[in-house]
Amino acid sequence: MKNIITNMRINKHFLKKTNAENIVKNLCGIQTQIFRYGLFSILLRSGVFSDYKNFFVNWTLRGTLHTHTIDDLPVFLHENSESSYSKAILEDNSEISYERKNYFRDIIKNCIISGLSTRAEIISECFKYGLKDYEKNIIFNSWGGLLRNMAEKGEIIYSFSRQKKFLICPDFDPMPEENAKKIMLERYFKNYAPATIRDASYFFGWPQKIIRAFIKNEKPEYISYLGDKYYFLSRENYEKKSDYLILSGFDPFLIGYNKKYSIILEKSFIRKVYTLQGMIYPTILFENDIVGTWRIDGKNINIEIFRNKKNFDESYVKKLISQITDFEINNFEFLYI
Repeated sequence: MKNIITNMRINKHFLKKTNAENIVKNLCGIQTQIFRYGLFSILLRSGVFSDYKNFFVNWTLRGTLHTHTIDDLPVFLHENSESSYSKAILEDNSEISYERKNYFRDIIKNCIISGLSTRAEIISECFKYGLKDYEKNIIFNSWGGLLRNMAEKGEIIYSFSRQKKFLICPDFDPMPEENAKKIMLERYFKNYAPATIRDASYFFGWPQKIIRAFIKNEKPEYISYLGDKYYFLSRENYEKKSDYLILSGFDPFLIGYNKKYSIILEKSFIRKVYTLQGMIYPTILFENDIVGTWRIDGKNINIEIFRNKKNFDESYVKKLISQITDFEINNFEFLYI
């Protein structure tokens, strides 16, 4: 049963090749804390580079940076979508007044309109208008600061690019929260499924009662495995057994399911993939199990194998990684532990 569930997921994630826009939309966005990993996640599923002009990046699911399509602005910046963190940026006036923050808000907008669109350019311009060092540490803090507040309110967005340039957000009408969440859950149970209520709650960061209400209304099919129900809205072929697959860092195939109950990663290896610092490493999947990780070190690739070490096909894995990397690889290093 594990192989049926995993192969259905693989078919939906990888084997149905489609364009980048459909991939980003169907998977409810691509986590883009690190641009390169977001790009790899798309390339693994599309097989081709695109110009990505119809994408934007913003703080959405679980308060993390995700790439979405522009026409999904009303869905992911729906009514009541602003996080408590974003609200607190303006509400906390203990060190910088509300009026002072709005003063710099206007400067930031004018910077972006004039073409000064990177974080460094915006900060430099704000200093010209009187920004103090202590203010910089609050307004432009590592969690997003005022830029994040403006992004979550739909005033600005990131471009999907290595330079992380800000743009003025196109006009849109936020969708009612209930409608938006229904669309997201439909996409999830079509494109991540089979998945449990617990998995969906983990992925979206929502209470399980929201997922249960959706399941009750939509009545999807399900597969029972080890006492859990794995729900799905569209049935896919599950006969094809995967050999080797590589996954990007923060790949949807990893963050789409609750890691504590993973059916493809043994609990003893969880910290090999998911670190306590919040990093999720690129991985290697063989016969429906995660068997190792791969990491970029300059122009080298370091590969660590911790399962199925006998007869591991190094040449094939090197080929798979080379197909998506955006630089010429000097060397591969394999470590078997």
